[in-house]
Amino acid sequence: MKPIHPQHLKNLEKDIQWLEEIIQARYDFMQGSTTLQVAYDPVRFQVKVPEGDRVFRVQHLAASQLLAKKETVVPIYRDDFEQLITTSKDKQEYFAVLKSAATVQIEEMRVEDDWVKLKVPDNDSAYLIDQNLIVQGTNQDCLQGWVRLSNTNIPTSYHPNITLEEFNQIEHEFPPQLQEAIRPNIPVRQQFLQWADFYTDQNVFAIPTPILDNDNSTYGAFIEENQLELPDRLLLILSLLHHLQPGKLDQMLNDKFSPLDIGNTFNSDYPGIVPNGLMFIFFQAGHNLEKRLQAINFMMRDSILLHNNIVQMEQDSPTSPLMSSRLRLNPDYVEQFVLNKVGE
Repeated sequence: MKPIHPQHLKNLEKDIQWLEEIIQARYDFMQGSTTLQVAYDPVRFQVKVPEGDRVFRVQHLAASQLLAKKETVVPIYRDDFEQLITTSKDKQEYFAVLKSAATVQIEEMRVEDDWVKLKVPDNDSAYLIDQNLIVQGTNQDCLQGWVRLSNTNIPTSYHPNITLEEFNQIEHEFPPQLQEAIRPNIPVRQQFLQWADFYTDQNVFAIPTPILDNDNSTYGAFIEENQLELPDRLLLILSLLHHLQPGKLDQMLNDKFSPLDIGNTFNSDYPGIVPNGLMFIFFQAGHNLEKRLQAINFMMRDSILLHNNIVQMEQDSPTSPLMSSRLRLNPDYVEQFVLNKVGE
């Protein structure tokens, strides 16, 4: 028995995973969930401890009263920045009381004016008092406000959207502890923002497309040689899947969608789910009429696979809707992709 080349197998596995992510994304869009989003925790900074004390040099009773508690007291303003910068002297000043282990995250920076908007993410790390030492709030909802940038350990050259290229240029300005925190955080933040945009735009083809090996895989070579657009690539793996892993499509769908969305998915001579045109359209467009029309136009005008009968559409009856037709991959191509050989 001739072994399957590992790269061919890997190519198929990559595109099957890609199909699964597309299906999950479509379900997420319907449910308002963000399953594919990566976990992200912003870099945490600290307020400074001046001259060995745990308390900022604030000329106010609030600071002196809390000296004995070994907690850090920082003046904090709760107003909008544009109002704060012009009339800060007249604004209500509070004091954020931070426990010794408290860390802060950046919400916004105004380096030129020496202001930074921070929040304290941990529920038990801070509380708020006013000038009369009356507690104004705990940190249940993440205490946040504007403080002087110079009262933190945040370097002035840092900003939340910093790239690795920028950081490489200024890394020497950061202490080792911050270097270790910031460097791995940058690519995670970029992924987080990309997925946030993805769930806003709701375009399944914004999911990263797998890069395939074209030298040792007829599947990868076919996609490359024919320069398949993403809808055709989705159509190909959708039509091929039940030849490779019967039941895998059933597992992916798992009763997520209505038959009205993905069509009649069963066949009298096959016990599993059979892909069809409505399913292919729904994965791309959901219920959005404009996107559905675009998907249908692609199928009828632009699809290399359908135009060349590599994938065929089979209707149950002449009266059934055309787009509900089953998707059938030409047997010659099934053999080519399953056995990883060039078809004659």
